[in-house]
Amino acid sequence: MKKLMTLSQKNIMIMGDFNAILSSKNDRKGKKINSSRTDRELPKFFLDYLYLMNIHDVWRSLHPDIKDYTHKSARHKSEARIDMLWASDSLINRTEYIGSKPYLLSDHKALELHVKGSFCMQRYWRLPENLLKESKVIESIRKEIIEFFSLNDTNEVPLEIVWDACKAVLRGKLISIQAHYSKMKKSLIQTYNNALEKNSALLNRTSPHNKRKVKKIDKKIKLLKRQLLSALDTDLSISQKWARQRAFVGANKPGKYLASL
Repeated sequence: MKKLMTLSQKNIMIMGDFNAILSSKNDRKGKKINSSRTDRELPKFFLDYLYLMNIHDVWRSLHPDIKDYTHKSARHKSEARIDMLWASDSLINRTEYIGSKPYLLSDHKALELHVKGSFCMQRYWRLPENLLKESKVIESIRKEIIEFFSLNDTNEVPLEIVWDACKAVLRGKLISIQAHYSKMKKSLIQTYNNALEKNSALLNRTSPHNKRKVKKIDKKIKLLKRQLLSALDTDLSISQKWARQRAFVGANKPGKYLASL
């Protein structure tokens, strides 16, 4: 609260696990346990202060009547929306999408937010090493090099210039292949996400007394989680590389980071 009082920015966002819910009616389902953190509501003085600063719950502002949960308690057999994103009205008005991902490595869901006009640092193209592990890609690049030199390797142009031109052509080829692979991967990840949501909803509707069916659905969900994590593994390693590159590029330019705050 004291930290919020010192902020002068117009665009403020607060996010995380609040260990409490906004409304017992809309943000919780399952058996009520008075000692559980998912039964506690956010204090009134805290909400009044946020509303005074024009900071509101992004999900509830955009979806007043839709119920969604971000934390699952296997012990209490309940779900609650205790992970939240609160933001200034100026950011909420620019929000294109807010949602949650399926349960993967934790009993909490990851939240996803898309804001129009968000700041993005300049990216530099990097050779996608993962493509070089594909035999089809290597063969395609090899044929491209042979074809290029058969058409352009003449005595009229120095070999250095021909090689530089070849590298530019190969870069375009790799960018095209990378875009194709990215599109396929996004489609695969979306398929896994949809299947996870479908099976999770089916598990919630299935009676716990039907142990055989519950066990079958649970086994399928675990398999889908492993497949999804495998598909996301490459993207996570690429994100780490981009983070290291941004830190290297801006190492001696702290003003670029300060300007984005």
